[in-house]
Amino acid sequence: MSCINGNVLEHGVSYQTEGPIEAALTSKRVSKIVELSTSRAIALCCVKLLSDKTAGPISVLDAINAFALPGLQWVKHINKDIKVTSNVAKELQNDICGQNEDVHQMEIVAEDPHVLMHSRKFKFIYIEAIGSTVTYLDAALRSINHEGLLCVTSTDIAILNNKSPDTALRLYGAKFLKSEYWGEMAVRVIAANVLRAAGRWGKGVTIEMCTVTEYSVTVVFHVLRGAKHVEPCLPLVQPLSHCLNCQACAFNEDCSQTLPLNEQTPLCGCGDNNTSALTQLGPMWSGSIFNPTFIQKLLDQAIDFKMSESLTKIFQLLLIESVCCKSELAENALLKLPETSTSNQDGPPEKKAKSDEESIVIKLDDIQPAPLFYFDFQHHSVKGGNPPKLSAVVERLRKLGHRASKTHFGPRCVRTSASLQQFNDLLKQMWEEISKTT
Repeated sequence: MSCINGNVLEHGVSYQTEGPIEAALTSKRVSKIVELSTSRAIALCCVKLLSDKTAGPISVLDAINAFALPGLQWVKHINKDIKVTSNVAKELQNDICGQNEDVHQMEIVAEDPHVLMHSRKFKFIYIEAIGSTVTYLDAALRSINHEGLLCVTSTDIAILNNKSPDTALRLYGAKFLKSEYWGEMAVRVIAANVLRAAGRWGKGVTIEMCTVTEYSVTVVFHVLRGAKHVEPCLPLVQPLSHCLNCQACAFNEDCSQTLPLNEQTPLCGCGDNNTSALTQLGPMWSGSIFNPTFIQKLLDQAIDFKMSESLTKIFQLLLIESVCCKSELAENALLKLPETSTSNQDGPPEKKAKSDEESIVIKLDDIQPAPLFYFDFQHHSVKGGNPPKLSAVVERLRKLGHRASKTHFGPRCVRTSASLQQFNDLLKQMWEEISKTT
């Protein structure tokens, strides 16, 4: 996105704000437009995927975005017949209709989002809320059709980060904790609320992908109608047991009866003599939060749309994280990058043999779900000395036989199949090695 003299430009669609952008950024609407470009890029790719997959025209809704930018992007970039409805702020309805010629190819309305979604059906719904999206979920899940996609973006980062526990409990019906994996916890709690809303209308959901930025949490759901799709989802909403001392966590699968903490089996050694270290978080979604096949298609669409390098890198990182490979060779094969050998440190990198490249074939449909949660090694750092590089930590974990990858949740975060104890032992060993060489 670029902002020049009050003109907000994104993916070939522009909106003229009132006056210079620096002054306009004091408005919540305009600041939201600038901050949530990643979420709208995901929505654009989702609409294109859905239109290619569905025979005939589809009905798509931009439920509560004030400027209609998502709807304008869908009309401009998707040639297939789609019926776009954009719900805008009432005071902006006339201005938007007169600013862009593409606006005449879609329906501009200014209605209450709940009334709009309860009265009509859509194949794709995009909800970009200032604050929480939970108040719109009941209407959205009633409105969305079978095998449709629901993309929700929440901007209440402070609440999801447990700045206001009472508000979090009131809105989401869950207990949060400010921890190293708060971003994934937020995704899983939002997913649990979506599942409950879907179940009331006899629909089940699966998570296709999610992304967490400094400003928002975005989750894409695949919605399926019928009781046979609801029942398998219900056991996936579980409380999470968390150790306040060492940050170890595990889902409580037998959540039909929640025992007092002092009667539960401790997660780690911290609880042997101090059961008060255990706390219950959630309830939250305990299943997979990534579909590698879906993310691969989004990445292909982002490349076709010639999106910015920063957005393309986000999609690539999501794909890497969703697969969580055991080797760099497999990771490069996943991204279809040329392989190089790092053994020749003095000269230029040498290309690997073609047979080595072709020996790695990633079948995304057969990939096991990515490991639950991730570690921020800044939280597990050893006092004194210089910390190891993120790439070095990932490489060492893979050499030990673990799945490991970088994650979009944080610049110093690692998703791995290694246990917390194994991760801590590795960091301690790497810190000692660094201190000996300095």
